[in-house]
Amino acid sequence: MMNGAINCGDCMAAAPNRTYLTWDRPLLASASEWLLAGETGSTADLSDTLLLLPTQQAGRRFREALAGEMAKRGGGLFPPKTATPAVMLTGDEADKTIADTVACHWHWVTVLQGEALGRYAALFPRLPSVVDFNWCRQMARSLHELRGTLVDADCDCAAVAASGQAEAERARWEDLAKLESVYRASLAKVKLRDAHDAKRAAAAKPGMPDGIRRIVLMGITDLSPLVQSALGKAAGQGVAIESLVFGPEGGEALFDDWGRPVPERWAKRDLPLVNEHLHPSLDERTQARDVVNWLKQYKEEVYDTVGVGTADPKVIPHLGRELREGGIRYFDPAGQPIRRTSLHAFLQSLLAVLQNPTFANADALLRLPDAWHWLAQQDDSIEPTALLRGLDELRLKHIPADLAAATRLEIVPRREEEKIGYRITARTALRLLQHALDELAKEPLPVGLVVFLKATLADREFNSADAADETCIEAVAQLNDRLAKLNAAVPAAAKRSAAQELTLVLDDLGRGALFPERPADTIDLQGWLELAWEDAPHLIVTGANEGVLPESIHGDRFLPESLRAPLGLRSNEDRFARDAWLLELLIRSRKDGGRVDFFTGRQRHNGDPLKPSRLLFRCPDDQLAKRVEHLFADLPQTEQPPAWTAAWPLHTESAKRVKHLSPTSIRAYLACPYRFYLRHVMRMESQDFALREQDARGFGSLVHRVLEAFGKDKTIRNSTSPGTIYKFLVAELKQQVEGDFGSEPPLPLRVQQQIIERRLHHVAIVQARERESGWEIIEAERKFEKTLGGMAIRGTIDRVEKNNDTGAVRVLDYKTGTAKEPSKAHWGPYREDRDAEVAPEYARLEAGDVKKRVPQRWLDLQLPLYAWAIEEEHDAEVDVGYFNIPSVGTSTGVSLLAPFNAEVMALAMECASGVVNHVAEERFWPPADKLKYDDYEAILFDQPESTAANPGEVMA
Repeated sequence: MMNGAINCGDCMAAAPNRTYLTWDRPLLASASEWLLAGETGSTADLSDTLLLLPTQQAGRRFREALAGEMAKRGGGLFPPKTATPAVMLTGDEADKTIADTVACHWHWVTVLQGEALGRYAALFPRLPSVVDFNWCRQMARSLHELRGTLVDADCDCAAVAASGQAEAERARWEDLAKLESVYRASLAKVKLRDAHDAKRAAAAKPGMPDGIRRIVLMGITDLSPLVQSALGKAAGQGVAIESLVFGPEGGEALFDDWGRPVPERWAKRDLPLVNEHLHPSLDERTQARDVVNWLKQYKEEVYDTVGVGTADPKVIPHLGRELREGGIRYFDPAGQPIRRTSLHAFLQSLLAVLQNPTFANADALLRLPDAWHWLAQQDDSIEPTALLRGLDELRLKHIPADLAAATRLEIVPRREEEKIGYRITARTALRLLQHALDELAKEPLPVGLVVFLKATLADREFNSADAADETCIEAVAQLNDRLAKLNAAVPAAAKRSAAQELTLVLDDLGRGALFPERPADTIDLQGWLELAWEDAPHLIVTGANEGVLPESIHGDRFLPESLRAPLGLRSNEDRFARDAWLLELLIRSRKDGGRVDFFTGRQRHNGDPLKPSRLLFRCPDDQLAKRVEHLFADLPQTEQPPAWTAAWPLHTESAKRVKHLSPTSIRAYLACPYRFYLRHVMRMESQDFALREQDARGFGSLVHRVLEAFGKDKTIRNSTSPGTIYKFLVAELKQQVEGDFGSEPPLPLRVQQQIIERRLHHVAIVQARERESGWEIIEAERKFEKTLGGMAIRGTIDRVEKNNDTGAVRVLDYKTGTAKEPSKAHWGPYREDRDAEVAPEYARLEAGDVKKRVPQRWLDLQLPLYAWAIEEEHDAEVDVGYFNIPSVGTSTGVSLLAPFNAEVMALAMECASGVVNHVAEERFWPPADKLKYDDYEAILFDQPESTAANPGEVMA
């Protein structure tokens, strides 16, 4: 218990004048009446009174209650000042010698980076192998928070080391004291004081606002020893100190002289809970949904009848979402976290590029609207749509590892029809960003960042009446304040790092909040400590789970429970007593015509298990079994996690008529008409934006381009020397890689380049052998377009060969995947149960030479269509096949489609005609249930019949 604690500083003070009120009425009403009891005139003058309440929200509500009470009397009010107990530690707000949190962290980091930490072996027995900025930053935060905790007991590290209470770890605390001394000296060099030291100084000589003669503690149940000391000093200055305590009739002994619940007297006290008011629920979302359903029952009276609060802050976002969807106005007194503003997101993304200038980080920054505003100031020709498309193309086509590599790319068209304008736009933006980062690194952060932000916000028009604009204005103001204070805190000769300083600024800024104006008639989403001052007849409390109710501290690296109590710091027992008092207060103050309902979750929204608060089990022994049974009973069926179903089917309208097909698109139609529609009609294509190396398609494309160059060089393609061929292929590969990925491609691409070189070695051997056998390449990358059933069929043939000895002609297609027989790629087993709906009659293959033990169906028509495309140009029959270039070199070589005769060719063209007719008729349904390789699994979930709708189908 804190009253029995040792004193690190002079924190003992005479007890205040205590007034005890029973809690059988709402606190707002009884406290207002008590405070106004001596005011008999038409005007109440409380301007000489400072009321200390647990939270700012409680202060607002109490001021409103006082004004309302005087309005009932028909009089006026000179209101009291309200504040939290921390006001006693603020000192002079104009004092510029007090370092703010960012400045404190900067000096702690500097000390940790500059000190020989091996001298502090008791504090750092095992240092990391690299003491980098991030380690120093995290340790700086821990040390700053440690001193912030100690200051509550009017202590610092040196006081703990000298107190004798930490005898078991004296050496550790002595090291902390030495490091603390070095830190203070670092601040002193720039004429600053630590923020926590300033609080102790303010407590020793509290400065009272003008005219304050009386301070009243209003239901303060966890007063810190330092504030207690400050109040004692204020009493010594002639200020009357009073404490208003609320509890059961005759329960004065349950509290100490300062109104704090005595832990041992609350540890086993039964609480007046009934099972009907305890509601187990699945998770945060279901709690929020149940609360909103309850609120809806009150209709227009909801704002005057119900109060909502939570012991668990993680429930609040779900409550906000459900209230918004339910059309119920709400307000969060905790404010909007700055870390959720667009400014913070923009600066966090900028920081990521400063710390690690990868292409991925630069790409993420340039996708933010604030970055578009900045770019517009640099080059107004850069349009966001073109930029985003260009960034996508750069990532997919060039896979740059970092920002510098992306800015050095030489982007030239590979084909006459290739468009490179979007990539040029993106590269321009990246070069501008690189220049801005270089400039930012040259200046101290507060200078460079302000210049950068001025350019970002130059053309923005802000309307202070608009909530979003007001949020941005306030966030910028808070950022500027931190930057200015940081600049004043850093010595002129110090080595500066924009990335490190921005990290510290954003750490602190992200923990701040913005407080929009509270609208009238709204549901306040109040925290646990604010609920004592909620006077609504019906109170609903969510998040009544162990760990948050009572609030607990576990595993503090510096201050275990065994040390907290002797130092006078709040312990878990203190928090239990406080929360037990508050829970009983909420119930007792509504015993006449009111009620309190508690919701407790079984798990987190992510599935992590939760337990009900132990406070909910504080009941007589004969009720405990029923209480346990109630809180752990099976949840209603609607509460169980539902089986997955699609929220809505993918619905697409009819698109433009298909004007041409290719062998690739025909293969897609044979596999699944609906997926063909998505890819080749709607142009929906999955992209892997996490590529660090080429995917299978990119890998194959690179090999194809190398072999295309080989096939078009009339000299080298006729060589019979494997060495000469290989030398050409390797040189061409190097040129292609540099053209796509720059002269210094990232390691994964260099590895792929070496893999391709090994494959090309086997290609050179096979190519030389084939040429010696008479096969000469007569065309490479031969494009064709022919009409079939009124539909244009377009394609590109990798190579056409003619045998100089026999006159035979053959068409070959390069395959860089696993070596395969063309027949296995072009037809496969037909299964009635699987293929009946998606494989029409024309796709079923019944040629005599192809018949096997099971019926067959067409899977691909690529090679027959290639033969059809060039058959009129050659008198001889055309053979077709693959030039396999697999990872296993021994499998490299030519593999022809067999059987391939006039009958097979006729059946193939019949199938192609069937596909043409169905596409022309816009028959894209039904879909195949599951494919071996499905680019649309992320949106169809292997259940296309239930997750998608027939294209063009009118939705009900």
